[in-house]
Amino acid sequence: MRRVTRRALLVVVAVLAGFFVAQPVLFANAVTHIQRAEVPADTLGIPHQDVSFTTSDGLRLHGWYMPSRNGAAVVDLPGRLGTEAHARVLAWHGYGVLLFDRRGEGSSEGAGNMLGWGGDKALLEAAVALFSDTAPPATLTELVPQIAPRQLLFIWAPDGGNATEVLTPQHHRIAGSNASLWAIPNAKHIKGIEEQPRAYEHRVVTFFDHALLDR
Repeated sequence: MRRVTRRALLVVVAVLAGFFVAQPVLFANAVTHIQRAEVPADTLGIPHQDVSFTTSDGLRLHGWYMPSRNGAAVVDLPGRLGTEAHARVLAWHGYGVLLFDRRGEGSSEGAGNMLGWGGDKALLEAAVALFSDTAPPATLTELVPQIAPRQLLFIWAPDGGNATEVLTPQHHRIAGSNASLWAIPNAKHIKGIEEQPRAYEHRVVTFFDHALLDR
């Protein structure tokens, strides 16, 4: 009877060790190494150049740049996959647009981070420090006060289905009086351009015209 009990306890300990030790380590390795591997097909329909640049820690990142025709340029994030429609709208209105693969994605060097802004801070710090040898990025909540009092436009999809959407009104409040918030009901996360394409074009272009060109 004692042998059976001892074996049962050993099994329980092994299962708990696997859950609390192995599982977090495997997860941390995955979020810093498994990223979108492909460079998307070029469907921009806008003249652009293949470009690359070196980060402060020596990594080479690759992307596309649509030259500016109005003297202003915008960096369109995140990555080249799924951002073409947004970039196309800005390029139509004369803006230069840079799309690039983030570190660990597409043809860019480095280890990625699947957790992004919304990842649990403690887990993110441990994962990034252990497996990518880089410091974790600051959260958007920490960065917003540094960006303000510059003009900011927050586009909010309250029904977007992404857990981080609830932070958008908070970021708007932190930013202060120079920030504006546009809510797009029924839009999926970062899909406002598909739900209300004309309104999206008008609001975004008007914002950049005012903020960058003083129009």
